[in-house]
Order: sequence, then structure tokens, then C-alpha cells
Amino acid sequence: MASSIWTILAVMTFAGAFGGLVNYFIERRDSPEKSSMLRSLVVGIGASYLVPLFLNMISSDLMRQLDQDAGKLLVFIGFCLIAAITSSAFIRSLSDKVLQKAAEAKRLSKELSESMMPILAREMEPPLKRTKMENGEEAIPLDPEARKTLDALGSGKFAWRTIDGLQQQMNLDQDCVEKQLEKLLQGGYVVCREDAGGIKRWGVAAR
Repeated sequence: MASSIWTILAVMTFAGAFGGLVNYFIERRDSPEKSSMLRSLVVGIGASYLVPLFLNMISSDLMRQLDQDAGKLLVFIGFCLIAAITSSAFIRSLSDKVLQKAAEAKRLSKELSESMMPILAREMEPPLKRTKMENGEEAIPLDPEARKTLDALGSGKFAWRTIDGLQQQMNLDQDCVEKQLEKLLQGGYVVCREDAGGIKRWGVAAR
């Protein structure tokens, strides 16, 4: 296994250097004053070393096939050469994709956390008396109507509720339910989010 890794590193280094030289001569032909052999070599090798990351991002199993099929090694060398020859554009494009995937993963993680909050809240016993919100501010005392709304929100079949569902369960008009939900939201007792269809759904906040 160690010998295979060293072989791959050697292949990426030499392919990156050769591709960097090709890139240098292309730049020298187009812009002689901007060309630099050392820069082209370093950037070419750097781009070549990013090929495994690129293959992983496109869900390619080429790296696992290198030991099994010698022909795949030529394909891998080709990838490294292309990456080195187009090093600047390749690195920039790959960096953008990595940042985009990181942002997407962060967004999905946040959405999952927010979606699970009311479900987890239903499994945890609330404190007998809540005096502070999560941000440290004093919690707004609940009047009987707000308490009734909160109880209805946490006792239904679903963790995320719609105003229509709460309205039917509590037998109140929509304006009254919305008013109580906004009061609970301000006090940090509930959370609200919109689904893909733009429908607001309400859930009990973790406390």
C-alpha cells in the first residue's frame, strides 16, 4: 500500500512538472512578459496534486482501480497533465466547487438542525419554570391563551404544525392563533420556518 502511494505521488509530481512546462511554453508564446517557468512548475505540480480531490468530488473510483488495471494509470496521468496544463483555471474552478459544497453542507446542516428541534423538544421534559430565553433575556410570561396554544402545539400528532391545524384543534379563529404564535415566537417558546411550498410551520423550541 505504501509503495502504491509513493508511486502515485511520483506520478503526480512528474505529470505536474511536465504539464507545468507545457503551460509555461503556452504562456511564453501568448504573453512572454508574464511567463515564469518556476511559477508554472509550482502551480502545475500543485494542480496535479489536487486531481485526487477532483476525482473524489465527481464520485470517480479511478484511484481504487490504479492497482488493478495498468491502463487506468495512463488515464490518471492524463488527468494530472490536463490539470497542470490548465493549472490556474483548474485550481480556481476546483476551489469554487469546494467552497460551494462547503456552503451547501453548512446550509443542509442548519436546516436539519432546525427541522429536528421541535422533535427533540417533544422528547425532553421542560423546566418547571422558565425565566430566561436562549439569548439570556428575560422570558415573556405566558398568559392562559398563550399557554393553551403552546400546549396544543406540543401535543399534536406532528412536530411541525400549521396554523390551520392548530385552528381546528383549538377551535379558535385564525387571527387569534396567529397572535398567540407571534407572542410565543417573541418569547422564544416556539420556532417558525417555511417549507418548500412557502407554508409556515410552527414547532416547540428546545429549552
